[in-house]
Amino acid sequence: MSSAHVYLSLPRGITINSIPEELLEDCCQLVKKNSIKGCKLEVVDVIYTPRENLKKSKGMASGENPLNNKTEKRLATRNSMR
Repeated sequence: MSSAHVYLSLPRGITINSIPEELLEDCCQLVKKNSIKGCKLEVVDVIYTPRENLKKSKGMASGENPLNNKTEKRLATRNSMR
């Protein structure tokens, strides 16, 4: 499903595994709200990964974001806006 992309600059000392839950929730809700299909669903899965893990090459479709290492992705399941 297509969706918005949210980029988060993490402060020094914060890793993908230690993003504060409230901040992660805000990012996930932005993705859900700005997805044409996702905003109509009760629950959506949001995948997040470090920027360095995105593999973008010439000729890829707009919005396509394959990953270099699939084990570096995380999944957040989110309900409707709070």
